[in-house]
Amino acid sequence: MPTSIPSALQNCLLRLIPAADMERMYRHFEWVDLDSHEVLQSSNQPIKDIYFPVSGIYSVLTLGKNGDGIETGLIGHEGMIGAALCFDVHNAPFEVVVQVPGRSIRIAEHHFLETFNASIETRTIILRYVYTAFVQTAQTAFANGCMTVQQRLARWLLMCQDRLETTEFEITHQFLARTLAVQRPMVTVSLQILEGQRAIRSTRGKVKIIDRALLEDIAGSAYGVAENEYLRLLVNPQFEDQVRAGPRSAGLM
Repeated sequence: MPTSIPSALQNCLLRLIPAADMERMYRHFEWVDLDSHEVLQSSNQPIKDIYFPVSGIYSVLTLGKNGDGIETGLIGHEGMIGAALCFDVHNAPFEVVVQVPGRSIRIAEHHFLETFNASIETRTIILRYVYTAFVQTAQTAFANGCMTVQQRLARWLLMCQDRLETTEFEITHQFLARTLAVQRPMVTVSLQILEGQRAIRSTRGKVKIIDRALLEDIAGSAYGVAENEYLRLLVNPQFEDQVRAGPRSAGLM
């Protein structure tokens, strides 16, 4: 494997790709720095590139006719953007935007598909990841329909920490309101409740996780299912036995 490839392995999905397939794709990689609110995939528009994030957070937004949207998926350095192409679907009815600035690897769709279609090993890895993304979307629907705002917020903060690998990150109440599909005052109240429970510390434009275990307890069954599936299928095949025993997820990576 070329010595320059290890920098690409900051993306956990690429880390799993067989060396020969990585060498084939690597020559077509382009490193891009992405800013907040940048749109990487537009609703019902052709998907021209695949992105493998190495940092930052990227939101999958389902949009209404009036342009309002709700976050139905969260992607970081565990995954990829543009997965509809894996099913020979070249446009999709949702939008992917940058929520936390970061760096990503970009590869043109035809170069990615050359390897994806030629290698059963790489195809299996990618499709297993896409399955975990489906599970995450299902869990988001469950959380939105059955959980309190505090539980949904706790889940979202845990998912952010998994992808940013830090206990403190910048986030605005306005952004959280759109993400959770609630009014901004409800976000403020929910942050105050979590802070009163000593799970987090919230300051202007920043949130710091103080007690992750407590935050997981607050999130309850809203968090952990998709994360455990990622661990079981992509990180540790022996993890399935541990899941059956009822462990608490410790994040994706």
